[in-house]
Amino acid sequence: MVMMVLYSDANDLSTQDIARGYRTLTRVENAFREIKNFIKLRPIRHYKDYRVKAHVAICVIAYLIESLIEQDLKRAKIKFTARKSLELLRDISIHRLNLVGKILNKADLPTELEMKILKSVGLQKFDRIVP
Repeated sequence: MVMMVLYSDANDLSTQDIARGYRTLTRVENAFREIKNFIKLRPIRHYKDYRVKAHVAICVIAYLIESLIEQDLKRAKIKFTARKSLELLRDISIHRLNLVGKILNKADLPTELEMKILKSVGLQKFDRIVP
């Protein structure tokens, strides 16, 4: 059995609220660690406040997108993480074709699994010809 002692000077919070706050803080710290690993934006070498704020904002948005993708995958009963799904989708390529002087961009046909992933995040139709 592990025993933890939490300290707070907030007299107006219940023990449960304080514990919940620490759990939330731990989740946020883990999220930032994950964000930085996922989008590989480290170390931060910005020397102006607005750049540091922009960097952190990008990290938070990336984590939000990753979380939303994972929720969509879970709802679709796809047992992949957002990262693994994005890795699988990297295999879809767009090829530039020159047909008698007319340029045509054509995407690979997604596999059944790739299409299932795309549908889980809201893409119902996959157009192979792209602008």
